[in-house]
Amino acid sequence: MPGAPRDPLIYGVLVRRPLLLLLGALPLLHACPETEIVALDPAFSIGWPLDSGWIPGDLEQSVLAFGEVTTGQVSTIPITMTNPGDASLRFCEVGLAAVTFDDAGQVTNEIRIEADPEIALFPPMGETLAAGSGFQLSLRYIPLLEDELAGGLHFVVKHALNWDCDTNAGTGLYVPIAGGATGEPVPDIYSKPAQVDFGTTFIESSAAPQTVLVGNGGPGLLEVGQATLADGTHFGLDAAELSGSSFTLGDWAFITVFFNPQAAGSHSTDIVIPSNDPDEPELRIPVQGTADPTPIDDPPGDDDDSSPPPPSGGIPIAVCGSTIFANPLEVVTLSSVSFHTGGFGPTLSLQYSWTLAPPAGSITTLSNANTANASTSPYVDVVGSYIGTLTVTDAAGLTDSCTQTIEVLPPENFRVELFWDAEDDFDLHLLEANDGAGNQGTPNTGSDCYFGNCTSLGLDWGVPGDIYDNPYLDLDDISGFGPENINITDPALAPYDGWYQVMVHDYTGSTDDNYGTTNGTLSIYLNQVLAQTYGFSMSGDGDQYYVAKIHWPTGQVTPCNGLSGCP
Repeated sequence: MPGAPRDPLIYGVLVRRPLLLLLGALPLLHACPETEIVALDPAFSIGWPLDSGWIPGDLEQSVLAFGEVTTGQVSTIPITMTNPGDASLRFCEVGLAAVTFDDAGQVTNEIRIEADPEIALFPPMGETLAAGSGFQLSLRYIPLLEDELAGGLHFVVKHALNWDCDTNAGTGLYVPIAGGATGEPVPDIYSKPAQVDFGTTFIESSAAPQTVLVGNGGPGLLEVGQATLADGTHFGLDAAELSGSSFTLGDWAFITVFFNPQAAGSHSTDIVIPSNDPDEPELRIPVQGTADPTPIDDPPGDDDDSSPPPPSGGIPIAVCGSTIFANPLEVVTLSSVSFHTGGFGPTLSLQYSWTLAPPAGSITTLSNANTANASTSPYVDVVGSYIGTLTVTDAAGLTDSCTQTIEVLPPENFRVELFWDAEDDFDLHLLEANDGAGNQGTPNTGSDCYFGNCTSLGLDWGVPGDIYDNPYLDLDDISGFGPENINITDPALAPYDGWYQVMVHDYTGSTDDNYGTTNGTLSIYLNQVLAQTYGFSMSGDGDQYYVAKIHWPTGQVTPCNGLSGCP
């Protein structure tokens, strides 16, 4: 907010904890000129448009108000935060949360909203704000169906002037967020991966085809037009399964992309997919690849004499396989067809080194990352993207790298994943929505899926004898950081439908208990699509913390009140 006045009544400037700067030299055995002590004060101010609910000089009455938004339309509120002080300001947390308060206005529970399909805050903010500088965030709301924003939704700012970042205590700034939507349910088109990179290949030789998943993450019916390439000179596309088709929530189709370069150099294009997604009527998926014309010699014994003689030296070329689609709890093989431009012999002597970047919450590791073999086989445990990076090295020490992605998708219509950040024993519980007679599940009974009764399909919920509507816990982690996952392949409909409750129990006695604060993360996938990710904190060993409730079959997800249960 350049040029903004520093009136604390207008901008809510807070000043605390001054830093002292001594100007002038200290006396050395004789008198010196008088010194001056100047306080360097960080400060904080915040503002957003008046028509979006900001009341100058009264943050307690201000609100971030979207009003009524048409489904599928983008509504954005710009939020400007500045530090008009003389020292940098440290930020502990800037984000969205579902917050409850007591009658005195004190926070009684706070559940961080880390991923939501409709509302988001961007871009990410750094840990500090320099003196005299500002930063603008955008709070974006794209409603997918007619509904009100969840009650208790707040924009949260915790910085060194209102919060102790080290002890996680203070009186943060909580600004309510209000709004709602009208209109018909809308679709939400997406792709996995979001872009395609073929790496390096040779002129007039086709690289391994790449597969892309295109799906619908919204409640409305997705109608897809004819998928095309913006430039088909070096690339090809097979989108017969996708083009001209309709997809309900959670449905998807695969398309195949080809790279057959006709000239040396780097090439790029876009896959263009038109649809009835109102905020993204034309999905564009970037595609790129590089053609290297350097020839290689034939393998020994090959009677084709048309190849030119091998060049002296040469370099290694890393070539990874295409994107792999898998389900959790599978062993997946990352592979390579890397080669050396110096010929067949140097190719045989290449060394391969893999690294893997798994999604948050995964404990997947690589046991054979450095090897003379071109492949490695990780065991994937949670939903998300696993990025494998291969580095190939030749005898001269020259290297090249490529990446291969594993996209792990939930096979069930209902999946809950939990992980945490300290060595503790968090146990995931799912309480039955309805036993058919109107009774909801209670903890530690047959109407509660948890480690004591749910590590196989031992519970018969929903339609008697139908295993597909029964819950099961596929992982129970006792001494680590998770994950723990509960799944239902296809939850039962009426009279067994209703609100499932998700509770986390900090189990006591199984390990060296963490008596401090443990932060947990819970992700909910419905109809194969991420519906919500919540973050929460527990400090009382043995506590039972209610994180969320999930309505089936509507898919509505609502945060609960922690130790106070679900509303």
